Amino acid sequence: MKRTRKNKVAGVLGVLAAALSLGAQVVSAAPVTFAQFTQRGADNLFFFTNLTTSAQIYVPSDGVPVDFFFSNITGLPAELGTNQAHLFWTAATTNHVFAGPGNTLFQPFQSPGPNKMIIIRDTPASFGNGGRTNLLTIEYTGIIFGQKGANSTTGNASTGAGNLVTLTSDFLDFSGTFTRDMSVSFTSLLPSLDTNGFFLLSFSAAGTGTFSSEPAPVIIPEPGSAALFVAGLLGFWPSRRRRVSYGAEIHSGANAAGALS
Repeated sequence: MKRTRKNKVAGVLGVLAAALSLGAQVVSAAPVTFAQFTQRGADNLFFFTNLTTSAQIYVPSDGVPVDFFFSNITGLPAELGTNQAHLFWTAATTNHVFAGPGNTLFQPFQSPGPNKMIIIRDTPASFGNGGRTNLLTIEYTGIIFGQKGANSTTGNASTGAGNLVTLTSDFLDFSGTFTRDMSVSFTSLLPSLDTNGFFLLSFSAAGTGTFSSEPAPVIIPEPGSAALFVAGLLGFWPSRRRRVSYGAEIHSGANAAGALS
């Protein structure tokens, strides 16, 4: 009896230890990079403009041509691995630039916000919802930072830093994610990074970007697949009722036959 109780206690402790270990793994899990873009061509097509009382980021009206890559997504159709696309971006801020340690300049994009980046596939995919072209839309608040005098800088938005980062796509579901991050690297700055009044000095740049979340997003089922699934459930229910009804009739008949005999 004592040995049985000891075994039960040991089993409970083992389950608790496993649960704690699993919880620690979940907490310490790193964000997963699920998408990246690289600009096609070397032209400076990303623009930061100082408007004296505000500042903005913009790109040409017909977008920036990019190669867009999904990765680390279970069940991703092969045609969505590499995508030719165009990137559109509008962002504005009234938040003033400030200097930090090591002569680092910080330009917040918190207000008025949110800001928006949209990456659109050049041709519709054979898979997906909606127009099957929205690779990724990001609504965010964030910051640009870099060394004064440098020819590169970084734009960043992260829920872990308290920023708003909302992600949508015709192909991915982000409802299960609890951290979301965007990082854009600006290179070939003209002129080099500096301030002018309350904001960064106007510059142009080339750009690449990385997007991550924890956990990774999942593929959105196509509407046709979902409809087939629902239809299958609806078809299963009447057939199950018929089987139950038929079984009840047989059982009732058997009881009646037994009574007669």
